[in-house]
Amino acid sequence: MRKLLRLCLVLVTASLFAQNKTLDSLENVIENYKVHDSTYVKLRLDFIKDKIFLTPNDSIWLPYINKTLEVATKIDFKKGIALSHDRLGVYFQYIASNHYKALENYHKAILVAESEKSLKRYTPGFYGNIAVIYYEQQEYKKAINTFRILLDYPEYRTNCYLNMANAFTELKEKDSASVYFKYAIDGAKVENNPMILALALSNLSLLQTRNGQHAEALENSEKSLDLVNEHQLEFLRSSVYANASMAYLANDKYDEAEFYATEALKDSSLRDNIYVQKSIWGTLTDVYEEKGDYQKALNAHKTFVKLSDSLAGEDKKLEIAKRDIQFENAKKQAMAEAEIENQKLIKNGSIIGGSGLLLATLTGFILYYRKRNAEALKQEAEFDAIVSDTELKALRAQMNPHFIFNALNSINDFISKNDADSASHYLTKFAKIMRQILETSSQNEIPLDEDLKILELYLQIENMRLKNKFTYSIVVDDDVDVENTLIPPLILQPFIENSIWHGISKKETTGHIQINIKKENNMLVCIVDDNGIGRKLGAHDQKSNKNALGTNITKSRIEIINKKKNSNGTVTLIDKNQGLCVEVKLPLQLAF
Repeated sequence: MRKLLRLCLVLVTASLFAQNKTLDSLENVIENYKVHDSTYVKLRLDFIKDKIFLTPNDSIWLPYINKTLEVATKIDFKKGIALSHDRLGVYFQYIASNHYKALENYHKAILVAESEKSLKRYTPGFYGNIAVIYYEQQEYKKAINTFRILLDYPEYRTNCYLNMANAFTELKEKDSASVYFKYAIDGAKVENNPMILALALSNLSLLQTRNGQHAEALENSEKSLDLVNEHQLEFLRSSVYANASMAYLANDKYDEAEFYATEALKDSSLRDNIYVQKSIWGTLTDVYEEKGDYQKALNAHKTFVKLSDSLAGEDKKLEIAKRDIQFENAKKQAMAEAEIENQKLIKNGSIIGGSGLLLATLTGFILYYRKRNAEALKQEAEFDAIVSDTELKALRAQMNPHFIFNALNSINDFISKNDADSASHYLTKFAKIMRQILETSSQNEIPLDEDLKILELYLQIENMRLKNKFTYSIVVDDDVDVENTLIPPLILQPFIENSIWHGISKKETTGHIQINIKKENNMLVCIVDDNGIGRKLGAHDQKSNKNALGTNITKSRIEIINKKKNSNGTVTLIDKNQGLCVEVKLPLQLAF
């Protein structure tokens, strides 16, 4: 679905598709134009706009755009500078697939455009492409807020409705997503735009599939397929096919689901699009499992996991956050410099008027105030970087490669022993937990009941692998509303993993893990209690360093929560005669 969004936004934000112009003639005009003035820059920018997507693999584009920017800068042509940065952003975003460079250039284009009133009409296009980058980096709330900027412009509105609906879908805000899909569908019908209509119907079917509205999902998916065939929308076919395969799977039409999934994978445009590929291989995993072909299901799931692992490069989020901080700081610095110039004028006038002493006092106060604000901004930027880094480490801890590798080996072992039922049972649970981990990794908080379901799946999988080496129980006090209480995703998982592999797996007899959730004043208390061998005997375990890392990451996450919410969450490890008890205290957070 992320690929669908990219296709949609290119049409409305950059206006870079070729028009019916004689490009060869324009190129000749540029070659014979000897004066490096604003007209020369405009001609080059028009040529880039009209031809870059016709020959995207041409190696000339980066030096060509850079030269255009160089000329525009030399003659101080602000419009040329802004649009040159925009063209660089488009090149890095859609051709070079370097989102960091793209974001940097869009921000530069905005800074230039906002410095002159006549150039502000170009900023919606810049913001539109930035919104796409946020979406593809799974920064869905930032994407929505950026799309909202474009709703004031009628020519962008229907496309923004569609993309906001996609973002709300990823955030699991079903009602908002449904509303914006309806806006997009109605707008596309009014505008007689089959491309947007096909996209909206296809993505709405995906939302309905997730919501259990299987008949409605299939109906909308088939309408989308009809539009693709009727209007020959070939560049949408693979994505619409991918969504259709999920709708058919949900309606138990396995042959159709397999057909559309495999046809979608044949599209060469998906070669570099791991987002859609991952979704298709996840669907094929379920299809093959339902058909009883467990070897194909395992192979499909291995591909799914491999693609998911490559998507887990959350370093992108950290880099995007740093770019945002740099942009905001540059913006504030520009405002501060403008204010300094203004203050200089005031100072000169005051000296002439004999008010030097008063101005000196005022200037001193302003400088002190600015210095204090600069320090605050620096601390805020450093804290944001720490937050991004901790989120990355937390995701890596959740996506423990040893857990994935061992689980796949266990499935393969069941298949080699012709134990189809066990293989299917294990594969189903493993696929489900992997999807849930990936879906929740981009969220700061999720409902407690969802988190406990993931933890229980994790316990079941590990217990199957250890041949029922332990028992477990999860007890939630009656006064805790599990659906309304929010918790950072998988915050207890590292401690449960420690209990299993650092405590109970080394024990000769069967162990037990007790998980308790209760409220104390305004805090949520989560307890993981095991009767394993304890920390003292387990200190020589080769995994001890990794276990300590998981514990430290969790402590860092709680420290960040404390700073954000001014709370006093804690992690306490209590050694017992037999086993270990971990008590995690978090500020009580309710959804509503």
